[in-house]
Amino acid sequence: MLDNQSKNDITPLIALIAVGLIFIYLITSGWSQFLINESGNKWLAYPVGFVVSLIAIVLAKSVASERIRLSKVSNDAFKNTWMAYFFVLFLLSSVGTMNFLFGTFESPKIVANIVDNTRDKLDILENVLSKEFPASDIIKDRARIDPYYFRFNTELTNPGNCGWGVQTDQLFRELQTQLVPAPGAQSLLQMLSASSSIKSDCAKATLFSSQYAKQYEAALTQFFKLKYPSQVSNGEFIKENTDLIEKTKKQLIDLKNTNGQKDPTKYKPVLYEAWGAYSDILNRAEKKLNDRRLGIARSAKDSSVDIEDIGRFITVLSLMLSDLKSPMTYIIFILAVVLDLIMILIFGRYLVSITKDDEEFSQFNRYSSNTSIRTKNPLD
Repeated sequence: MLDNQSKNDITPLIALIAVGLIFIYLITSGWSQFLINESGNKWLAYPVGFVVSLIAIVLAKSVASERIRLSKVSNDAFKNTWMAYFFVLFLLSSVGTMNFLFGTFESPKIVANIVDNTRDKLDILENVLSKEFPASDIIKDRARIDPYYFRFNTELTNPGNCGWGVQTDQLFRELQTQLVPAPGAQSLLQMLSASSSIKSDCAKATLFSSQYAKQYEAALTQFFKLKYPSQVSNGEFIKENTDLIEKTKKQLIDLKNTNGQKDPTKYKPVLYEAWGAYSDILNRAEKKLNDRRLGIARSAKDSSVDIEDIGRFITVLSLMLSDLKSPMTYIIFILAVVLDLIMILIFGRYLVSITKDDEEFSQFNRYSSNTSIRTKNPLD
């Protein structure tokens, strides 16, 4: 009977081990995240988080033991001791559990919102720059002229028929006509000497292609300076800063596409770089406008949440309290309490099972002893 009972009671032990491992993982992870944000020391954070989880396990066992002991006595001077154990247990486990759950489910949403807000502010800055520094004529003309150059260059370096032929010569002359700054003026793009001698020599054609690319850009710049003198500096400024804004926005998009908002080591550098780019471009623009303030946000940084505070328990608690309309706030809080209660109940079940085994073992020993006395040979 004892063996069967012991086998049956292995279930509470298995349940205790399984739930205990989950309990330890949640508390260790939550506390280590909290300590990393506070100290930045990963090597210290994880061992301390593990020790805290072990202390929580001991407290859960203590609460269960006290409840079992009180069930066997009617009056006890220390009947409220379990409440003290449970209070400390809740403090330790709630920091870990709530921090872990919030960091897993809510923090990425907060960071994603910060990323979206940063992109929105960069869009606003880009629109303001295009209005404050008009260069529409240059942009339109470049879009019109560039295809002529691309067709010429493609024909010059065509692998199937590279070199300077009739078609290449015709395309070059069409390009030249687009770079005449005024009626009757000479084209700003001139043919390089010996160009017509390139016959089916792809290596030489490639060399000439790079030279024509430089000459084309120089001619185009000069063309815009002569035709749109007031827009040239604006165009250069717009292109330089628009390129930077587009590059920054792409980094923010890539961050979200790769779930980088879940990893502080990924989202912090990208956000700080984006905020720095926004401020630098804004300052340069206002300086170019003789220190006239543009009517947009002074910073792309979200003032409602500091990303350095995400993961700190006080911040987690304040964010949860400030968002009482969210069901997740209540789910996280309830799970933190329920997990403690489950751990205590499973510990209690296990302690009851081993106590029952001990009592049956004692009864078995007493029974065996009495039986041996009754069957003892009186002649011995």
